[in-house]
Amino acid sequence: MNPYLELNLSPEASDAEVRAAYLQLAKRHTPARAPQQFARIAQAYALIDTPAKRIKLETLGLPAEVATETLTEQNLSHLRLHRPRPTWASLCQHFGSFQPKA
Repeated sequence: MNPYLELNLSPEASDAEVRAAYLQLAKRHTPARAPQQFARIAQAYALIDTPAKRIKLETLGLPAEVATETLTEQNLSHLRLHRPRPTWASLCQHFGSFQPKA
């Protein structure tokens, strides 16, 4: 996986361009709609989000576990950021019934 290709950037992109590209793609591919695409985008951004990481990537290359890792449900489970909203019944069950003040 090439993080620059995942974020549609050139290796000469500035830090602001990297962040803007990540935010744009993250909004388009949210974890609720496209979890695998979001995971790839988040992983690519994590590799090049700071200048120090970009230099390390350019000199040492990709870590072996990133280069060979395949995206499965098991390693996507930590990206379940958007949980469904609780229902009123589940809240009452968890916290006890609500009695308004008289």
